[in-house]
Amino acid sequence: MKTLTVVIPVYNEEKRIQLSFNAVNKLKNPRGVRVEKIVFVNDGSRDNTLAMLNKYKQKKQGKLPSRAKIEIVSYAKNRGKGYALKQGMRRVESDYGLIIDADMSIPFANLKTFVPYMVNNYDVLVGSKRLASSVSLVKRSLPRKVFGWGYSFLVRRVLGLPLADVTGGFKIYSRRACKTVYPRITQERWSFDPEVLYIANKLGYSIIELPIVWKHVDSSKVGVLRDVARGLYEILIIKINDLKGIYCLPKPRFSPSLLIEKVYLYTKS
Repeated sequence: MKTLTVVIPVYNEEKRIQLSFNAVNKLKNPRGVRVEKIVFVNDGSRDNTLAMLNKYKQKKQGKLPSRAKIEIVSYAKNRGKGYALKQGMRRVESDYGLIIDADMSIPFANLKTFVPYMVNNYDVLVGSKRLASSVSLVKRSLPRKVFGWGYSFLVRRVLGLPLADVTGGFKIYSRRACKTVYPRITQERWSFDPEVLYIANKLGYSIIELPIVWKHVDSSKVGVLRDVARGLYEILIIKINDLKGIYCLPKPRFSPSLLIEKVYLYTKS
């Protein structure tokens, strides 16, 4: 039986936070896993998000189907999703920590695909929207598709991570990965995802990319050229940080990229 802590970062989510509450209210322990704690990280929200979180905790503490404890981490200044997750993952004392977006665009139902690999002690499990067997319930716009492809291409070429998708909001990390990777991250906003995976890979942790069922929830506009340019800049910063020794990473005795596996379940012909 593996234990799990769920970390949900939130920022100005008063209009959508009920999606998180509904999902947590319905979350049951999948076979082989016991959910110990739900951690909401309020990243300096300026709306009613924190008040809604406190009210939810007061109402539901000790009453969830999973029997998980509810914890709220909050601070006044908005720092970015990367910083929020760094604070949330510090609270992981379970065998694994799951990161999931507040809009639940990648629902908890995907956990059943991940459980066998948790049982087999993989360190990093990446939910991928771009594997052949992943299922999208809502089509994305062309600009988002172009950006997703472009960003993944840059990550592969600059950081050497042969992953189809690094930005999906459904990832699971072992406790040892939580404790050794997240304290090293420097990117607080845009490029924290590839930074976390880059560090995990360089530390020699086993990484597996798994298909998911997901739906796109539109919350922001994408400027393809602007966002790809920003992504390239921050990816280069990650590489430069490594060359400068900022991450304090050991020198690999083998090619780290060979550690990454992909799983094509129910692959479309």
